[in-house]
This record gives sequence, structure tokens and C-alpha cells, in this order.
Amino acid sequence: MRELLVLTLAGAALSPGRATAQTLNLVCSGTVPLEREDLSGSMSAKDDFGYSAKGHISSTHVEQVPEQARLELREDGTGRIFMPKTMTAGLLKSYGVDGWHEIERLNRTDSEITGKIRYGLMAGGGMTIDRITGRISITGWRSFAGECRPYDPAERKF
Repeated sequence: MRELLVLTLAGAALSPGRATAQTLNLVCSGTVPLEREDLSGSMSAKDDFGYSAKGHISSTHVEQVPEQARLELREDGTGRIFMPKTMTAGLLKSYGVDGWHEIERLNRTDSEITGKIRYGLMAGGGMTIDRITGRISITGWRSFAGECRPYDPAERKF
């Protein structure tokens, strides 16, 4: 039994695409604020002398859209993030591969993890994760804020 366990662990460490013990995998649940249009209207008027006037009115509100991000932070100082869909929607060109975006200038300290994410032609931002509270913040073209927890990508909920 002990030999089987050692072989299984060795196979997992050598298997490409699988997380090793040195990789920190995080799932972060949070929100992306999106501006939504409530009301829009136009009008035009003309008087008896031929003068005209036109007007347009609109009303918007900010809606907090629930989203989720996943991060894979490798011990060698590299990492990638599976971006929330609402952060990359509408971009002309996305720099991700299958939804995953490389994290540049990834830096880990005892208290926080920081990095830069480029997720579109002219869109990108900074990422900060507080290692004490688990709070994540991504700023840039759109923002994301939430709570992170570690997970094992090899284990499924159901």
C-alpha cells in the first residue's frame, strides 16, 4: 500500500498540467461593478417659426455582478489567472489562452501577493491578494474584488 501511495504522488508531480505541491491554487468569489443603463429617451420639438430643439436623457446605475476567478501561482515565481468573464467581455483582442492570462511581475511576500495582468489590447491592471484576510483586488479597465481560498484542482465537489 505504501509503494502505491509513493508512485501516485510521484506520478502527480511529473504529470504535465497537474498541480504540484509547490503550486498555490486559489478560487476567488467576488463582484465586478458594471454600469447599466436604466432609462434612455430622446425628444425633438419645432415651433411655428421653424426653430427646433432636440434633447436626449439617460440614467445609469452600477450593478455588482457576481463573478469568480481562479489563480495558479507556481513556486518558480510564475502564475496565471482565469479571469472573470465580465472583465474580458467586449475586448477587441484578449491575450488569454482558453480564458487563462499570465500574471506578470508576480511577487509573493508573507503578507501579500501582487502582480500585473494584461487581458486585452489596451486593458490590464494590477492584482493584490492579502494573504492574511484572503481579499483580492484587481484594478484596471474593469475591477474585481472578492475573497480567495485555496483549492485542489484534482478534487471535484461532485
